[in-house]
Amino acid sequence: MKLNDVKDSIDNFFENITPDELARISIEDLGASELIDLGEQKLKINFKKKVVEKFEGIAVSFINNEGLSCLYVPAIRVLAEGQNLEEAQHNLKMELVSYFESLMKLSSPNIRRRLESLGWIKVDYFDKKLRYLEPLNSSEIKKEFDLSDDTGFSSLRIAV
Repeated sequence: MKLNDVKDSIDNFFENITPDELARISIEDLGASELIDLGEQKLKINFKKKVVEKFEGIAVSFINNEGLSCLYVPAIRVLAEGQNLEEAQHNLKMELVSYFESLMKLSSPNIRRRLESLGWIKVDYFDKKLRYLEPLNSSEIKKEFDLSDDTGFSSLRIAV
């Protein structure tokens, strides 16, 4: 499809819709959501020694409905809360250690299956390395944690 065809299609859409109809269309109706590209996240596991050698990820920061500071790592589905950001960061460190310790208790095939179910993929030619490229869907996080629509998010890089 050529660029002019796309432009004509968009123009036709807006010419054939009333302002009232346009006002009632939400982003979800258009099939879009609030996707935020967090970049590549990396995980390196020594499967023989059952050790996480490296984790480089993204934590999403937000304030929940109870007023607690939250740090959520969508790539591994880990959440930590605290009265303030410093306490949430401290709690996140403990949660990450606990998560990876319990993950390493699984058999190697089950570790791989668990991570693949979360969206992690193996890096070609490197048996130990995995990467996670899925964008953050803030709409899903709001739904999962029952957050208000005006909840803001910020992200910070974490490494273990």
